[in-house]
Amino acid sequence: MPPPQDVPSLRSYLGAVNYYAKYIPEMRKLRFPMDQLLKSGAKWIWSDSCQRSFNRFREILQSPLALTHYNPTMELIVSADASNYGIGARIAHKLPDGSVKPISYASRSLTPAESNYSQIEKEGLALIFAVTRFHRMIFGRHFVLETDHKPLLAIFGSKKGVPVYTANRLQRWALTLLLYDFSTKYVSTDSFGYADILSRLINTHVRPNEDYVIASIELEETMEDIVKQSVKVPQLQQFYQRRDSLSVVSDCLIYGERLVIPTKFQDRVLRLLHKGHPGVERMRSVARNYVYWPGIDEQISQRVRSCVECSRAAKTNSKTNLESWPAPEKPWQRIHADYAGPVDGNYYLIVVDAFSKWPEIISTKRITTSATVAMFRKIFARNGFPETLVTDNGTQFTSEQFEVFCNNRGILHLKTPPYHPQSNGLAERFVDTFKRGLRKITAGGEALDEAIDTFLLCYRSTPCRSAPEGKSPAELLLDRKLRTGMDLLKPLPK
Repeated sequence: MPPPQDVPSLRSYLGAVNYYAKYIPEMRKLRFPMDQLLKSGAKWIWSDSCQRSFNRFREILQSPLALTHYNPTMELIVSADASNYGIGARIAHKLPDGSVKPISYASRSLTPAESNYSQIEKEGLALIFAVTRFHRMIFGRHFVLETDHKPLLAIFGSKKGVPVYTANRLQRWALTLLLYDFSTKYVSTDSFGYADILSRLINTHVRPNEDYVIASIELEETMEDIVKQSVKVPQLQQFYQRRDSLSVVSDCLIYGERLVIPTKFQDRVLRLLHKGHPGVERMRSVARNYVYWPGIDEQISQRVRSCVECSRAAKTNSKTNLESWPAPEKPWQRIHADYAGPVDGNYYLIVVDAFSKWPEIISTKRITTSATVAMFRKIFARNGFPETLVTDNGTQFTSEQFEVFCNNRGILHLKTPPYHPQSNGLAERFVDTFKRGLRKITAGGEALDEAIDTFLLCYRSTPCRSAPEGKSPAELLLDRKLRTGMDLLKPLPK
């Protein structure tokens, strides 16, 4: 915090300091040099005694005399305010005796774009800054959100939802605040110095690369040590940059919702991720839900490039761009079917849902119409009747018996044009993926039946870029994630 530059900023500063007078026995003595500057006709001269008093006040405000430790059982108050230059925030506890003691402060300057916001938007931005900065202390707990801008109470504190006439930016912020359990409270500006001071004294402060939090001197020294060490250890720099998202759960380091894997276990986790021999993007999609360490994306790429089984089974690039089928609106609306094989004397009926990309695979020795109908009955018993079924012109699909089977169940059966199997591209691509997957997995020594189960679990639980919202087939069809070996990495709750 820089020293005041003029009489108005000095008044604001001393007004905030007065709020903590009960914690500062030497208040009158410390204020004396600054009070002289406020006298009528006094010339503004920021003397050495003023600077010493200012430095002493700053030390006191950062000391345990003014700050208290966070206690999850005590009432929380979050306050935020904005000026033309910056925004400030404070989180505090209301003690059993009714007094309020701060836990931490935060402030930052406004960007050039934010400086052009209207005053109500600046005040709203301050509230969003406060709740996001103190997220870990307030998420899941009730707190009081204080502001000195009364119009925000009707927008952020209304029980009837966001008014339709509200500006888009404020509507978006109101949606953000729906994550939190809070009640709003209006505090007059005259009594709001503890938040107001932070927003006003930021006007001569160059905005740092990150938001600055006023904390204890020991914390600042710790951060400086980390920065110094990060120069020597590049990986530590990445953890330092992500420090706001790091936490410890059951003695395990967690980045967001992902477990941070130590170096000695990283190769083992890569083998687990690549057990079903998925490609680079599928491996990364799974990893982003479970594990993290610096450089994981590049190591995944290297793992796939160095996999002999993946290289042998890799397919050549498509020479033509095919037109896609219309996107279905719901799971199991349109399915695509085809046969794969023979593989070791067995054929496999492949059925893929166009919406969720959920696959069904049934092994069979016979591919007659009767055998095909029997397998579809089993699949439909699990998932229900689709609206549309797409197949090629195989004799088992073009027979009268199969057409009667579809008509009796209200299924529109579409057959691809002769000599154009790519029209059933979803099933054709999956057959190719299935064959290559079996080849890679069985090359590792797994039995054929076990390899099929491994392949299905991997495919069904892996996020798919072509699926809605990039979700996994299981999430879209079953509305839940499948529990896999990756879930065993998560720490058990105590």
